[in-house]
Amino acid sequence: MTGLALAWMAEAGLMTYRIVHTGRPDEAGGGRIPWPADYVATFVIFGGLSLVAEVGAGWDRVAAAAGWGLVLATVLNLVDPTRPLAARTTPTAPAAPARTNPLTQALGGT
Repeated sequence: MTGLALAWMAEAGLMTYRIVHTGRPDEAGGGRIPWPADYVATFVIFGGLSLVAEVGAGWDRVAAAAGWGLVLATVLNLVDPTRPLAARTTPTAPAAPARTNPLTQALGGT
């Protein structure tokens, strides 16, 4: 068994554990059985890495290292493949205060 296949199985195992034991943030209580669609992202990513592994000698190690990097990112919560990209929050800058004209304020306007 190649390192890339082991990395994919580890990623699928982590995803299954998280879905079953913690659920998704939008579900009350969590603890559901994973749907096959939950694994589509891993099929695409690791399938692409398997194509990289077939390029030539030494590329299988590069693909395996990238796969294990994704597993490590999942363990450290840097990547959560069970959440859609739109559900992830991005930090936003605070809104700038509204500009007011002192002259109009003095004359009773806003």
